[in-house]
Amino acid sequence: MRMQIRSATAIGFMSLIGLMLAASDTRAVEVRSGWSAGVATAEITPDGPVWLAGYAARKEPSNGVLAPIFAKALALRDAEGETVVLVALDLVGVKRPLFNRVASLVSEAYGLPKEALTLVSSHTHCAPLPSDTDGRARAYGIDDEAMEPNREWTKRLEGSIVEIVGKALESLRPASAGFCVGSCEFAMNRREPTATGFKIGYNPDGPVDHSVPVLDVTGEDGEPIAVVFGYACHCTTLGGDMLQVCGDYAGFAQEGIEADRPGAVSLFLTGCGADSNPAPRGTVELARQHGRSLADAVGAVLDSELRPLSGSIGTALVEPKLQFAGPTDRESYEARLDDGGPRAAHAKRMIEDLDAGKPIVSEHPYPIHAFALGDLTMVTLGGEVVVDYAIRMQEELAEADRPLWVVGYADDVFGYVPSLRVLREGGYEGGDAFYYSTFPTPFAEDVEHRVMDGVREAVAKARGR
Repeated sequence: MRMQIRSATAIGFMSLIGLMLAASDTRAVEVRSGWSAGVATAEITPDGPVWLAGYAARKEPSNGVLAPIFAKALALRDAEGETVVLVALDLVGVKRPLFNRVASLVSEAYGLPKEALTLVSSHTHCAPLPSDTDGRARAYGIDDEAMEPNREWTKRLEGSIVEIVGKALESLRPASAGFCVGSCEFAMNRREPTATGFKIGYNPDGPVDHSVPVLDVTGEDGEPIAVVFGYACHCTTLGGDMLQVCGDYAGFAQEGIEADRPGAVSLFLTGCGADSNPAPRGTVELARQHGRSLADAVGAVLDSELRPLSGSIGTALVEPKLQFAGPTDRESYEARLDDGGPRAAHAKRMIEDLDAGKPIVSEHPYPIHAFALGDLTMVTLGGEVVVDYAIRMQEELAEADRPLWVVGYADDVFGYVPSLRVLREGGYEGGDAFYYSTFPTPFAEDVEHRVMDGVREAVAKARGR
């Protein structure tokens, strides 16, 4: 089975669902998988004003809460004791240091290895900015003292994640799981071609992933435990003028699914949506509308025949090094000081680092998890990944009897991961976004090659158990 991901006008999801129906004779709840599952939730809404993440143009902290935000954990264990824990966060993203601290605490407290844990963020731009690296506040231009509420909130966040992982593991009970894929139409490619290059806008002819993968986890008597679902679209229905905490469309979708399926905890896993935006966008009403559309798409899958999952669970983590293109000398940064805006601000930060004797990095470790959940293989990728990767992975790694689920925004959301095509085309996702970061330059042209080699290695390890 292959997820059909091509463009907004050519997707073919009904044939995909037909393939899955043919592969499944019974509902997942009727299959004795030998698995167990546990789930836990913690609200992570800040108590007071904090700086929100996602839009550097914001000049003041939050002023209220539109909707609460959550951290949710699902633990799955096979008959031999192999375990994986998926954590879904209503956040713009967490970076590598926070993931490593959480993974270390979880390993120490519960014996779960790092390769069996992933933290996936919805990428909502209306949640607190985690204070998880020294460069976060600096890249946003936020005064260090003003970040104190965010630092305190981040400490509580880390504790909450460790706690829900433990609760999910402690609540493991016999369970069954089923998988199928639906579709939802509001994502649109946002790389709009113009006479002077690509800008963030609307490109109805560009590649987009409208698939909605769904994992339904139920107890022995069919009682709901969890619904895990995904969608590949920026969680940016709401703009920089929104100063209230909110999970955007992904938060509203989770709320809708849990209302439609009492007793289930819903977890959202963002796909490779770095170059897609909700269309239309800009209001709370639209965020609720897109959330409802996505919840309805998940509901349609849950009402269909799902592919039962059983057998072994396998885990793998590989971390290839992604290279920066350069140049990183002082002269190259000084040449941009008169450019103004983010280009000059980035150059100034790099020169400050050089003057302070700080090394300019030449590479960045890239986390790739692979989880073999019986016949289903899930791949989680760091960074904001463009849709080309999902297309290529589905073509190369999905099989009729072994579906593939590709997830982005996992474990280290450091910035954009362009394909070679997008890197050469340029624009925001192709390199301009790095001016808002602490990275020295865009990635080198071998970035796609290095990512794909890492994915193949991780998938082979997970499936080989």
